[in-house]
Amino acid sequence: MDAENTDGLDTVAIGGSQRRRIWLCADDFGISPAVNTAIRDLVVRRRLNATSAMVVAPSFQRAEASALDALNAAAPRVAIGLHLTLTAPFRPLSKSFQPLREGAFPPLAAMAGRALMHQLEPDALAAEITRQLESFIDSFGRAPDFVDGHHHIHLFPQISDALLAVVARTAPDAWLRQCGRVVPFAQRLADRKGLVLDVLSYRFRSRTGALSCVIPASSTQNCSASIP
Repeated sequence: MDAENTDGLDTVAIGGSQRRRIWLCADDFGISPAVNTAIRDLVVRRRLNATSAMVVAPSFQRAEASALDALNAAAPRVAIGLHLTLTAPFRPLSKSFQPLREGAFPPLAAMAGRALMHQLEPDALAAEITRQLESFIDSFGRAPDFVDGHHHIHLFPQISDALLAVVARTAPDAWLRQCGRVVPFAQRLADRKGLVLDVLSYRFRSRTGALSCVIPASSTQNCSASIP
């Protein structure tokens, strides 16, 4: 789960100053029945206020989506987003997606490497992202509140470009999650994975800024901490 700072969204004036709302987000809704049950329980107990759904996962069905969405029936309790998934062991929803390994997405390292080398097929990426968004909309009856990525895959080149184009067309009111940290430079160097995410997030924010007429730059999010 990630604690997210809304970076300017949902600010509340208190005593002449502003406090930012903190989003506590549990990823991977749909990955297993146990995870689905735990996420709903944490929402009811007000320990979470956001979750992202993996529409390609084995335990994501319309009934699970309805049970989660029902928690917002009386009053808004939880923001529900799309957890874009493009890595093994999951399988694509679109028929033309490439590359595949035994019918599934490639592992994270292979997928990230192809994205960094610009070796992915843009049309195939756009088609798969569109199918996952459409599956979310079909299951919940509405567009996602936000979009993020399993293994942060949505931040990588080519994938992020395709995602921005599809979201602008299909879910223009959704906000997008980035994972850049707000910490001193010296602390960034101590965490190699975090540093990579900082660099990818900087690029991602630049791209969203270029589309500010459709997806406001203020809609990007900060993954500020990890919650066990």
